[in-house]
Amino acid sequence: MDVTASGAEEDTPETLAAARAAAPHLPLKARMVDAAGLAGVERVIVETAGEVPAGVYRLGDDDVAIEGVDGASEEVEDVMDVARRTLDAARAGIPSGLWVVATPGLDLLPADVAEAKLVALAEGARQARLYLAKEQFDT
Repeated sequence: MDVTASGAEEDTPETLAAARAAAPHLPLKARMVDAAGLAGVERVIVETAGEVPAGVYRLGDDDVAIEGVDGASEEVEDVMDVARRTLDAARAGIPSGLWVVATPGLDLLPADVAEAKLVALAEGARQARLYLAKEQFDT
C-alpha cells in the first residue's frame, strides 16, 4: 500500500492520529470538510471539496477515485476484477489522476478479511499498472 487511512467517513484528529500511529512510515489519506487543521502535518493527502493548507495534497474534483474493494462487504474481491475496473477507468480518463481505493468500512471488518481485501486492491492496481505500461511500450 502506498498510503494509510483511518477508513472513517469523516476524519477527526483522533482518527488521523490512530492511522498515523498504525503506519508511521506511510503517507496519510484523510477525509475532511475543513482541512485547515492539517497545517504543518507532513505526508498527508486530503479528500475535500474545500481548500487545503500549503504542502497538503488535495484529492479533488479533477481526480477520480474508483472502488477497488468494498469496505462494507466481507467478500474478498478477485484481483483481476480489481485490475479490469482500474483499466476501464484509466482508459476512460487520465490515468495519472486515478486513485484505486477501498470504500469506508474496512476498519469494521475482521483483520484477516481487511488484509485480504488490501492485498487484492494493491495487486489489482499493480496488474493494471503493468498492463498500461505494456500498452505504452507496445505503441
